[in-house]
Amino acid sequence: MSYVTDKWQKVAMVFCWVTISHWDDDIWQTNDTFLAARMRALVESGRMEIRGETARDIVFVEVRLPSARG
Repeated sequence: MSYVTDKWQKVAMVFCWVTISHWDDDIWQTNDTFLAARMRALVESGRMEIRGETARDIVFVEVRLPSARG
């Protein structure tokens, strides 16, 4: 969640930031399959919004924090 903003951004970019943030740790506790499942759960719970042709293609799909609804 800390790498998702209120602006649309590619899921692949979010995954890159997560990976880079742990680069120096030499501990890989996650992979793209886990991140995709976690992101899907966050979208289903309403904590993130998603748009794109298919939720499986991380290159074209974008996410953001939910816009304020008034």
